[in-house]
Amino acid sequence: MTASEMHIDFGLKYDQVASAKTLKFEREEIDWLLTTAQNRFIQARLKPKVDERTGKTTGGFEIDQLDADAIRTIIVSSYDLVPYIDQDGRRYRCFLPPDYSYLLSDWSYTTLLCPDDPPPTVIKETMYITGLRLEKSQAPSPPYYGNLQISLGGQLVSVPGDLPYFNSYAGYVELQDIAFLRPWLAKQGKWYWEKFDSFNWPYFFLSTTTNNQLNLPPYITIDGFTTTVTKLQSYPVTRHAGTGKYYDNRLSATDNISGMNSTEFVKSAHYSPISELSNGILYVYNDNSFIVSSVGISYVRKAQPISVILDTQCELPEEFHPNIVDLAVELAKGSVGNIPGYQTKVADNDKRVVL
Repeated sequence: MTASEMHIDFGLKYDQVASAKTLKFEREEIDWLLTTAQNRFIQARLKPKVDERTGKTTGGFEIDQLDADAIRTIIVSSYDLVPYIDQDGRRYRCFLPPDYSYLLSDWSYTTLLCPDDPPPTVIKETMYITGLRLEKSQAPSPPYYGNLQISLGGQLVSVPGDLPYFNSYAGYVELQDIAFLRPWLAKQGKWYWEKFDSFNWPYFFLSTTTNNQLNLPPYITIDGFTTTVTKLQSYPVTRHAGTGKYYDNRLSATDNISGMNSTEFVKSAHYSPISELSNGILYVYNDNSFIVSSVGISYVRKAQPISVILDTQCELPEEFHPNIVDLAVELAKGSVGNIPGYQTKVADNDKRVVL
C-alpha cells in the first residue's frame, strides 16, 4: 500500500467502530499513528537475546525466519564498524551507525599476538563532531516549514526538493509539527540526533567524522530564515591496524563482563571475543594476547516515517501493511475510549519489546 492507501484503509476500518463519534483524525495524526504502529510491528518481531549461563538479557535481539521475512527490507546484513581503543586499553568501542535500531549479531576480526612479534601498529586519528541546532520556523503565519534546507557534514538536505516526486507537501499548520519532519531529515542526512558517544546536545543534529575536510559549511534555512547555531567538539582516537581473522563475538550482559573476564576458560579470547552493548556503543573486550582490527554487525535499521504529506511510504513488505493499519486502528480506538481498542493498546504496551 502507498501512504494514501493506508490512510483510506485506516478511515474505512476506524469509521466502522467510531461512526457515532464526532472526533476525526487529521492527516498528520494518522501519519503519526501509522508510524507508531509500524514501529510497534517491528518491535514485536524481535525477541531479546538471553545469556545461556545466567538467563539474563544481553542487550541484543534474535529473530525467527517468519519474523525476519516480515521486516526483511530494513535488515542490514553486514555493516563494518571501526573499533577504537578505549582509555583503559582492555576493550574497544564501536560507534553504531545513525540509522541503527536493534542489534541482531556482531563479530570481530582478531589477530593473536605472539611474544616475539613486534608491537601492533597503532593509528592515531581525531574524531570531529559538528552539531547543528534544529530551529522552529519564524514565519508569521502558517504554513510552516514549506521550504527548508540543512547543510551538515558535507550532506545537503532540502524540503521539498528531496521529497519524492509525487508529494503534496506545502508545509504544516503548527510550529511543533517540525516533529513530523525531524526523523525524515535525520535519515536523509545520515545524522545522529542529540546523542553521540558521551555527548548529549538536545535539539541538535550531529555529524561525526575522522576526516574534517568538508566543502559545505553547516547552516539551516527554514522559511527564509537562516541560522548557524552550531557546537563543535574534537578528541583523539586510536585504533589498531591489521586484517585479522573472522570470529563471532559473545554478546554478554553488562553485569556479567567482569566475572567472565576473570575466569580463565570464559574470558574474552581471540577466537571468541566478548562484546557488550551499552549506551549506544558496542564494546569488544581484549587483553594483551590479541588485538581487534575490525568489527561487523547485522542490525535492524530505523524505518522511515509513513507520511501521506511527504509521500514517504511504509518500507516494510506490502503483504504486512494491513497488519500495520489494523494495529494503528486499534491504537486510535484506544485513544478515544473504545474498550476493545483500549485493551489492545494496553496489551500492546505490555508485550512490546522493552528497550
